[in-house]
Formats: sequence, C-alpha cells, structure tokens
Amino acid sequence: MIVRHANNIFEITEAPPTHSYELRQRQERLTSPNTVGASQSPKFLIPNMIKEIQPEIIDALETESLKSTTNAARQLFINSYPIECTIENCYVCNELSQ
Repeated sequence: MIVRHANNIFEITEAPPTHSYELRQRQERLTSPNTVGASQSPKFLIPNMIKEIQPEIIDALETESLKSTTNAARQLFINSYPIECTIENCYVCNELSQ
C-alpha cells in the first residue's frame, strides 16, 4: 500500500457538478485519454506509474524512512536492467566495440 494519506488519491470519489445551463465541456469525466498527448498527462500517467511500482518498494514506504526507501528502489531498478543489450544496432554498443 501507499502511505495512508495518499490512498485513492486518483479515484473519483464525488459526482461531477451538474448545471442548469449549457457548458462548453461535457458533464462526464474522461476515464481514458482520447489522444497520445493526453495519455502522457499526469492525470493518466501517474496512476499507471503507481500501479507498476514493485511491492517491495511499497512495503518499504510503510516501514522505512524515505531515504532508505529511495535507496532500495534505486537498487531494485538498477538490478532489473539486463546485462546484455537487446537493442538491434545499438549506437552505444557499436561505438564501444570499435
């Protein structure tokens, strides 16, 4: 879990306001982006990033300090990189082999 005060931070908990007059925008809230640019906005990007956080990091957030959690997360991310490059015609690997 994430720290208690951040639970459900991106979930819609209240109904959108209703108006008796015409609005330029639609009344319903978007649950998925309509464009590629919108998909990169924080509204849609951050919840997806939170879902991808490894359970070890989330557990560390609840029991350890922020600094030690940051160090643990950094170490997990570094260890998750493959040793062998999988990019075809990689510029960096080609430059190193010459």
